[in-house]
Amino acid sequence: MSHRIQVTAPAKAYSTVDVIKTRVHPVRGGQGAPPAPIDVVVQVDINDPTHVSISWTDICHNCDAIIIERTIGAVPNDFVQIAQLSPSATSYEDTDADFDSPQFYRVRTKENGILSAI
Repeated sequence: MSHRIQVTAPAKAYSTVDVIKTRVHPVRGGQGAPPAPIDVVVQVDINDPTHVSISWTDICHNCDAIIIERTIGAVPNDFVQIAQLSPSATSYEDTDADFDSPQFYRVRTKENGILSAI
C-alpha cells in the first residue's frame, strides 16, 4: 500500500505552514510486496508553496530504498519518481512543486526490486 496525498496551495493562510495528515494503516501489498511507510505528513510553506516537506514512519525493516513519486500536472494517476532515498530516510523536501495545479504524492518502499503496493 502506498499513500496518495493531494497537496494544493491553501486559499487562506492561518499560519506559516499548512499541515496535511493522512490516516493510514500498514497493509502489505501483494505477495512479497514490502509494507509502505505509515503516518505520512505533508507540510506546505504558504510563503513558498513550491516547498513541500514530507515525513513518515518507516515500518519496512529490510527495505532497500524509499521512493518518492509525484504527479505531473493534475492527473492523479500519472506518477513519476522524483527521489530514491536511503531505507533509513524518514523525510523528504520537495523544492520544485508546482501549485498551478494540484500535486499528488506517493511514498513507497522498495525491497528486492519490488515496490510497496498502490
